Amino acid sequence: MTIVSGLERARVALERGVRIPSGALTGHVARSWERCVQRGMDPAREPNNMIVMHGELNARRERNALLRKLAIAEMQLLYSQIAGSNIMIAFGDADGVVLDTISDRQFADSSVGRSIIPGSTWNEADRGTNALGLTLLERESVAIYGREHFFSSHGQLSCMAAPVLDASGDIVGLLDASCCNEARQQHTHALVRMAAAQIENGLIFQQQSDNLIVAFHPRVEYLDTLSAGLIALSRDGRVRSLNRPCQALLAGLKANIGSAFEDLFDASFIK
Repeated sequence: MTIVSGLERARVALERGVRIPSGALTGHVARSWERCVQRGMDPAREPNNMIVMHGELNARRERNALLRKLAIAEMQLLYSQIAGSNIMIAFGDADGVVLDTISDRQFADSSVGRSIIPGSTWNEADRGTNALGLTLLERESVAIYGREHFFSSHGQLSCMAAPVLDASGDIVGLLDASCCNEARQQHTHALVRMAAAQIENGLIFQQQSDNLIVAFHPRVEYLDTLSAGLIALSRDGRVRSLNRPCQALLAGLKANIGSAFEDLFDASFIK
């Protein structure tokens, strides 16, 4: 007796153009496939290979100079941390345009590797279901494994992406790790999220160097970890920047740009 997975049943339905079985896919993948079908996309065809002009790519890189500097350092570390071959690390801007990549020769020479290049655009409307595009839409880290991609030509690709957010919660960049297999790389996904968090913290230290930056956590041993909250304060005790752990630790309080120190902590700010 052959057991057919929910994903395989969903793919058969997708490729036959019939209704996809309920519950066969995770929520974000099901929603993405539905949007792609509504756009009239054909999973058997090749996606639009959208690439911006060289001049526009350079302009985007210049606008994101500080972000790229931080991202490239994390990309290099992430690449060294992921064991094995046939992998790529990519960094994109807030529009889903890839700015930089690091990959081994095996991945770079593959058909998918030749499409994930600086200047390539990975939004859902052109590329179908993919981790970079869904991260933009869902505003959270997303992993797309193998045949969860809408287009069949991406069926051997597994991608894990995480957003890089600024202090206002807006997406300013996208970090992605891709490999040419269908293995569920949970460890890799965790590393991508950690690397994105490091970039976010780096932005705070670089952009708020003239302000007081405070790290805090209920447990002192976590102060040097990515679990620590970071908050940048002006000389009059107003919030100028804060990271995601800070927002989580101060949940229920008005932890926003411009908030007063005294509104968030049981202490007075000495000016």
